Amino acid sequence: VIFQVNGKLKAKVTVAKDTPKEELEAMAKANEKVAEFIGDKAVRKVIAIPNKLVNIVANYSAFQKEWVQARSTFEYYQSEANKRRRRLFDSLG
Repeated sequence: VIFQVNGKLKAKVTVAKDTPKEELEAMAKANEKVAEFIGDKAVRKVIAIPNKLVNIVANYSAFQKEWVQARSTFEYYQSEANKRRRRLFDSLG
């Protein structure tokens, strides 16, 4: 069975034939590689086709997108300030 996140292959797992959809969904969500790509995104839909694949559709909500963008902008400016401080201290001696 193939585990996908947003249509992209993340893991391949061998399972018993005719494993129920619910169990496949649980296995996919518990998989390390899949969980890494889902992260803190909201799971919108889970498509499970027995003996073939499980596709998890996950994305950020509008609020989450704004928060992630604001966080990355803050981290960028913080790192730029640290670079300026390091250059200043290096030039002093």
